[in-house]
Amino acid sequence: MKKVLFTVVVFFIGYSSYGQQAQAQKTEVNIESTYVELAEKRAPSIEITSDNKLNLDDVKGFVLVGIKAVKEGIWGLGTARKNQIRDALEFSPFEIIHKKKDIKKVGLKTGYIYVTYNEKHIDNNNFTANWVFRNHKKRTVFSCSVVNKTVEEVLNEIGISSY
Repeated sequence: MKKVLFTVVVFFIGYSSYGQQAQAQKTEVNIESTYVELAEKRAPSIEITSDNKLNLDDVKGFVLVGIKAVKEGIWGLGTARKNQIRDALEFSPFEIIHKKKDIKKVGLKTGYIYVTYNEKHIDNNNFTANWVFRNHKKRTVFSCSVVNKTVEEVLNEIGISSY
């Protein structure tokens, strides 16, 4: 009985150590860090491209129609800008319409201003944005080109957030 038990124990010890043979594997990793030099930062500015015919006393609300933002390698930036504009206008006395189904319901009504925003990142440190505000007749009441200014800064300078 002792011989059988001894052979069984030796068998299991030998079998369990069979798969645990040490295999040394050497892997060399060469990490090269790349330093990306940023472009020179341009001064923030607003260039008004059409006269300001935007009478905020007659405005009922803003409809966010075409919000586009493009930066290489980043998806969903347009949605982020749309939410940022909506949040900036949230505390103003104006109604904000931003959902597609609500935009279709509103259509082109008197008293609403239709906002188009187009942003491009021209290099790795600067961006430009074009703002166009149209009335219900699809006529431009105000437009501007912006360099390196945030949504909140632009809406404050135009006077919409501070109305």
